[in-house]
Amino acid sequence: MKTHIESILEELPFKLRHKLMQFQKEGIEYAVNNNGRVLLADEMGLGKTIQAISIAYYYKEDWPLLIIVPSSLRYCWIEEIEKWLPDIHPHDINLIMMGNDAKNISTAKISIVTYGLLSKSTSHIVKEALTNQKFQVIICDESHYIKNNKTASSKAVVPLVQAAERRILLSGTPALAKPVELFPQLDALCPKAFGSWWDFTARYCDAKLEWFGRMKRRKVDGASNLEELQTKLVKMVMIRREKKDVLTQLPPKQRQKVLFELKDSELKKVGITLVDQGQITSDDKQDTTTLGLISKLLQLTGEAKVGPVKDYINMLIENENLKFLVFAYHHVMMNGIQQLLYEKKVKFIRIDGTVPPADRQMYVTQFQSDPSIKVAILSILAAGVGLTLTAAKLVVFAEMYWTPGVMVQCEDRAHRIGQTSCVPVHYLVAKGTMDEWVWSAVCKKTVVTSTTLSGKKQELEAESGDKYQVELLSNAEVNYAVEDENSDMDLSNYFQSQRPNDQKSILDFLTPPTSRNKSAVDTGKRKRNNSEEINLSSSKKPKTVNQDIVILDSDSENEDFLDSPFISSHSHSSPSNKSDQNGSMKLVKEAMTAPHQKNHWSCMACTYLNHQQLPYCEMCDTKTPVTPVDSNNRSGCSSRKPLFKQRRSSIEYQTSGDGENISQSVNSHHLSPAMTESQENKTSPIVNNKVLNISIPETVYKIFLYCGSRYTGRIYIFDENEEALNINFVPLDIELNNIDDLPDLLKYRPHLRLIQNFVREWNLLTETKRRLLINRGVLFINPVAAYQQISSKQTSSTQRHKTKEDISQAAAKLATSINGTVRQISKKPTEESNKTNDDSYGIAQVINPTFSKSAIPCKSKQAHFKASVVNNEGVPLCLNCSQPYSNSLLTTQTITSNNNAWQTRFCSLNCADSHWTKTDSGYCRDKIYQIEHGVCQICQFDAHSFYKQIKDTVDMKVRVKLISESKFSKLKSKVKEVMARKPVEGQFWHVDHIKPVFEGGGMCDIDNMRTLCVICHQKVTSQQASKRAQVRKLAGAAGSGDITAFFQKI
Repeated sequence: MKTHIESILEELPFKLRHKLMQFQKEGIEYAVNNNGRVLLADEMGLGKTIQAISIAYYYKEDWPLLIIVPSSLRYCWIEEIEKWLPDIHPHDINLIMMGNDAKNISTAKISIVTYGLLSKSTSHIVKEALTNQKFQVIICDESHYIKNNKTASSKAVVPLVQAAERRILLSGTPALAKPVELFPQLDALCPKAFGSWWDFTARYCDAKLEWFGRMKRRKVDGASNLEELQTKLVKMVMIRREKKDVLTQLPPKQRQKVLFELKDSELKKVGITLVDQGQITSDDKQDTTTLGLISKLLQLTGEAKVGPVKDYINMLIENENLKFLVFAYHHVMMNGIQQLLYEKKVKFIRIDGTVPPADRQMYVTQFQSDPSIKVAILSILAAGVGLTLTAAKLVVFAEMYWTPGVMVQCEDRAHRIGQTSCVPVHYLVAKGTMDEWVWSAVCKKTVVTSTTLSGKKQELEAESGDKYQVELLSNAEVNYAVEDENSDMDLSNYFQSQRPNDQKSILDFLTPPTSRNKSAVDTGKRKRNNSEEINLSSSKKPKTVNQDIVILDSDSENEDFLDSPFISSHSHSSPSNKSDQNGSMKLVKEAMTAPHQKNHWSCMACTYLNHQQLPYCEMCDTKTPVTPVDSNNRSGCSSRKPLFKQRRSSIEYQTSGDGENISQSVNSHHLSPAMTESQENKTSPIVNNKVLNISIPETVYKIFLYCGSRYTGRIYIFDENEEALNINFVPLDIELNNIDDLPDLLKYRPHLRLIQNFVREWNLLTETKRRLLINRGVLFINPVAAYQQISSKQTSSTQRHKTKEDISQAAAKLATSINGTVRQISKKPTEESNKTNDDSYGIAQVINPTFSKSAIPCKSKQAHFKASVVNNEGVPLCLNCSQPYSNSLLTTQTITSNNNAWQTRFCSLNCADSHWTKTDSGYCRDKIYQIEHGVCQICQFDAHSFYKQIKDTVDMKVRVKLISESKFSKLKSKVKEVMARKPVEGQFWHVDHIKPVFEGGGMCDIDNMRTLCVICHQKVTSQQASKRAQVRKLAGAAGSGDITAFFQKI
């Protein structure tokens, strides 16, 4: 007979229930026995996420599911859901990105929203839709975000949770510092079970009335009856386990308090004097409150510790095998550590508040998988939750924070499931500074929180640092000069060349003639010939070009050499790219110079070179000729080797790191039936030098249909009838041959061959083209063919962006055709609207639908206004698709209200994305950065990282040296001076159109955009200008009859 826990686990997917540990199964059983209402308070690193997913899946009949998370964890949750719940398809997950993104809430099985979004006043559209959806299963991750019942996030989240039947709250530190922080979470889980707020604070928070001036206030920062509170919590809603109890195999943490004395004691005296005299001021205005003084003193302490911390980190990086985390609070400290690592040429990652949430998981993956990355510089508040950094073997706190829960959260980024080593934690505490006071406060609060949650009084125990550590920190020089002394220095002499313009450099006499010619071409001293106008995809120009190879211009509409699979592009998620680069480039050279192999045949119709095993031409579907064409007798035209990715959709070479040809594979659905059957009967696939014995599945599929996840890059598989097979995979795992964790269906050799061929074709597309294909949400067999089909439907335009005048004209025309009206909408309310309605989130002014210049606001006002059309029923039309706004979760009054005009201007997030792509160059730049991360797609130079290095470098002389030694040294001296003084992103890299605007590349999607550093952008722009001038010249000659303009030099 099955036990209760076994019957619960039977409801879970096979892979998920076999991954759960015993204590996690007990947590799931506790939640089910408690009717799905639980506060999972397990210590950090014990897998609360997978337990919550299991509990929610058990109640799948009560779905849709709402998950409320911090903004930094939304993509982590999607990754976990797609990993453990394969029957959840890409269109089933709705990530709410904006306050008006309410389109898919009613249809999605899982909706994910952040605390920050719910706390905004402009998110009332989303909050109304979430309320009306009436979610019955809700997960709140890091539920201590609602610890204060007076905050906007708590006021928005608690009612949503109380309306649900299943309520799952997760937090390793539900009470960060005091018991009162538990009440909003308990009130959401089981209202009135712990009494009212007054009853709770009186019983467990030692509440007292105190006089503040002439007013009485209730002070609830204390603690009382903690053992009783802990017993009641465990009995009613909370389950908490600690690592030492359930993960006996996990090595313990070893805290060390390294107490040292600053060498320069004058800074401490200055800080004490300022506190005594009340002279500490904030950046904006004078702030003599206690918190303001403490914050300023903490900042001074951090600045004083920069020097000692740098010396301590310098000592740690001498160990080449050590990977460690450094937590800091102030940017001054993080910048100082970063500058040291730059000087020592140590690879690192940095995650602080300025890093977009979408990039944080990418940096975590780099740190976890790349052995060359030794250090992670992390912000205590921005990177303290939701990140797994078990590759680190040491944690260092360069600065302190006064909330013990936050400090413990940071420690457990490395000390969690997956850690195999003992994790030392070093706290660098400066004697006689605010560090000692903060350490004392943290130790006292730890006793309170541990008694409340675990029923045991625990202290923050730490051993003393050894003599060597203390001496190293105490003898370090204090570097607290934040402002650079050389900020006003004259930089013109550093960038100005001392050689007269008419004087030749000695390098001109030592440089080979071919190199001089190429440099002349780059500076525009002579015209390019046809063979030199190509190959912008490499930082080095080829010395010779094979006459049998035709290479198109990089701006060609249909074929682009930059998209060749042999050109290694920068990728943060593929560690194999770098190792495969040499072999790939060698194969390109062999393809351009070596004679053709005999295992190919040339199509008689289109001359395309096909593999000999293909029964028909891959391009034009012409059948294989009866008499094979001798490869030695092919004409020069028919023997051209295809270099472009659109023509390599089925044949792909696998190369080793040294470039040797290993194997050649062809898509199985292009093979003849006899050959396919013979190959399927071969032995099982060999993976990692071992044979996988996979039995033949019940159903053998000849083809798969694919669909990509727009959030994680996973690929979902469907059968030929578009029925989901409830399996997915990560393309990178197939590339690296890591298929042990694949479902058995995909390990079967014919099926494995299908997805291997898919991955090869998938890699032929650039990342921007993959994103475009994924965002369409279509099912496809061949990704290259699917992209070509989508791109063929895109219209061409010679206009760069759509202007507000264009929008106004289109709106007036549309309003006239439907007998509607035009209104000018604005995000910012005017002064008059503020007087009449304090809660307005936008304004709408109805104007004459017949277009005229008077209908468009003047330029001073136009920046805040857009023309919107309203039909005769008062319903706004979408600015992008012109369809009426509709949402079953919103009332008619909400949709038609003028106060919501700005929030209802788009019917969906897809329409908003399409509109902004066509109208806002800044939005396009941000989208391309999210994909290519500021890496030049021609020379592969990481321009954005270089910009960040320049920006974070304080010393002006160091900035000058970095710029002078980089590729930007070719720029003019005035440009370099501006880059050194006031660096901005646009001085280092641009987003450029692949197909120029004058050729019809305007108002395009992201697949026609790429990142270029300013040097490459100047070269491309110069070539395009020359090409455009030539087109104009030929057009003028065609009209005048001057045929000499068409002559070309030989």
